[in-house]
Parts: sequence; C-alpha cells; structure tokens
Amino acid sequence: MIAGKGEKSKRINITIFGPWERRTLPQMADALPSSVKPDHLTAVAMTGALLTGFSYWFCNWGKGFLWLANFGLLIHWWGDSLDGTLARVRKIEREKYGFFVDHICDALSVFIICAGLGASPYIHLSISLLLVISYFLLMILVYLLTYVRGIFKISFGWVGPTEVRVFIFALNVLLYLFHHPLGDLHWWGLHFMDILGGSATRILFLVFLVDTSKNLIYLDKLDRPGTNKAMLAHREQRS
Repeated sequence: MIAGKGEKSKRINITIFGPWERRTLPQMADALPSSVKPDHLTAVAMTGALLTGFSYWFCNWGKGFLWLANFGLLIHWWGDSLDGTLARVRKIEREKYGFFVDHICDALSVFIICAGLGASPYIHLSISLLLVISYFLLMILVYLLTYVRGIFKISFGWVGPTEVRVFIFALNVLLYLFHHPLGDLHWWGLHFMDILGGSATRILFLVFLVDTSKNLIYLDKLDRPGTNKAMLAHREQRS
C-alpha cells in the first residue's frame, strides 16, 4: 500500500487526549463562521508558534513572558488541531495540499519554538537544536511510512502533539514558579532543563531506532519473492 497511488493513508492516533479531542474538535469546527477557512487556522497556528518562540527569547528580560509562551501554545494547538478538522467536517479536504502545508508548518513551528527556547535563559541552544533534530528524524520516519505502507502514524506510546504541548505548558508554569525546577540542580554545568531536554532527545531517538527496526523487518519480509503479502499484513494487524 503506497499513499498517493489511489489509497488513502490509515491514520494512527492513539493518545491520552485523543477521545476528548475526537468529541470536542468537530463541535468547535461546527461553531466557526463560514468565512473561516482551514488555511486561516493554519496561519493562526503559525502565529501561535511565533508567539511562543519569541516569548521564550523575551524571558531573558523577565520570566513573566512564560505566560505569553503558554498563550502561544494554546493558540498553536487551537489552529493546528482545527485546520484539518474543519476541512473534514465541511468535506472540503484537499489531501495532498493539506498534507504538504500542514507538515511544512509543523516542521517550521517546532524549529521556531525550540530555537526560541534555546535563546532563553533556561536551556543551552545546542541541546534545544539536538531536540529539533531528533524530532525531525521521527517525522521523516512518519512520512516514509505514509508513503511505503500507507500508514500515517501521529502518536507514539499514547503521546501525540497535544500531550507534548500539555507537558510544555506545565513545564513553563514550573519554570515561572521555581526558575529551575528542583532548585539549581545541575551537573557539569547543565541545569535541570538541559538534562530534561537531553533526556527527551534520547527518548525520541530511541523511539526512532525501535520503530525503524520494526518496519525494516516487516518491509524486508513483505518484499521477499513469493511472500503472501495479504496474509503478512493480516497477521501484523492482529498482532
């Protein structure tokens, strides 16, 4: 199954907040005026990402900007979650255009937010950019799987974009309250946020390696001469 060749990709989005979003987002989309289009919501999401990134940078002049960063995260979630939902509710989906625009904007948003975080007083820029790289590796895997297997995997281990935003939101509150959570905990010149960012980078890279290995094994079996592809696919779905 190859996405873009007559078959729509299967979406895998099993997350903590998934059931709530599947109930709430269509209702929110229905409530929007007809003049609002999916592209408008994508632009809103990008505005939220820019607001969050610049707010992190502004924290060099006062940690109160962390609240503005959280407001930017809320705006980004609202626009990013509703642009595709609105298109599906109104049945005006543009599969290729929407996929391209949505994920280009996602990549830009992650870079902007992490670059802003790296320019803040809370984490070294090098660690923040390593986090971006590990995220991009995972996204490259997602896009390759969309093409070669027709599977668009949005979540990993019950964690998706919304869960990540909630975690960052809570972390910003902790940073505001304690400056560096757990006091001035540090090793080898690394503060708590450096350690946390480095740990997140390792986790993302490990998930990338594990999922890549699993798919390599599956695709190797699938493409061997004489393989019963339908039986192999059915066996994998059951497992």
